[in-house]
Amino acid sequence: MPELDIWIYWVVSGVMLMIAEIFTPGFVLALFGVAAIIAGIVAKFMPDAMTTQIGVFAASTFVLFVFVRKLLYGYFEKDAKQILTNADALVGKTGKVKSKVSVDSHGEVKVGGESWYAVPDMDEVIIEEGEKIVVLKVEGSKLIVKKGE
Repeated sequence: MPELDIWIYWVVSGVMLMIAEIFTPGFVLALFGVAAIIAGIVAKFMPDAMTTQIGVFAASTFVLFVFVRKLLYGYFEKDAKQILTNADALVGKTGKVKSKVSVDSHGEVKVGGESWYAVPDMDEVIIEEGEKIVVLKVEGSKLIVKKGE
């Protein structure tokens, strides 16, 4: 069986790490993979200089982590928009009071076709049935509301 050159081990390891990156988040394995391929290229021309190969691998890894990872994160994060889900999407929405909302007792409001228990904001004392409200925040399963316009 023929002996494989060291550069082949570096390149195969790099490719395997890049393939493994598909199954993990964070670009970590891909950066190690690219650094291993760079070390493999150096090993092709300097097969007996293992210390140099390891140094190139370490330096490549450092440079890739410092520069490329930040660029990739910035690229993907700028496109990501915060999507409000579930109850958090109700903040700022308007609705109508179904039963009186007061500090003393939870009332019921209808927002977006759904009924919710609600309490008034500290500025409000009582919001009567039929009045419009605006959702200020969600606390557990109840809404904090104020009178709408």
